[in-house]
Amino acid sequence: MNNSETFDALKSEMKKQGITQQEVSKHLNAENNHLWKTIKRGTVRIETLETICEFLSLELYLVNPEEETEIKLI
Repeated sequence: MNNSETFDALKSEMKKQGITQQEVSKHLNAENNHLWKTIKRGTVRIETLETICEFLSLELYLVNPEEETEIKLI
């Protein structure tokens, strides 16, 4: 999953669940604009993605754990 696909997958799941970007940011105690910019750019930490996925009841998998290059949301 590339940066844009990760961002789009999170947005899609949030829409399904009726959760806003602001609610996710508040849960993480993060500035809304900064959080979503880092996700879209691909500079977000894996730990942050894990926390977001937990909040959305999603599972996060590293497809190539040795390289940590590809992320899959399930």
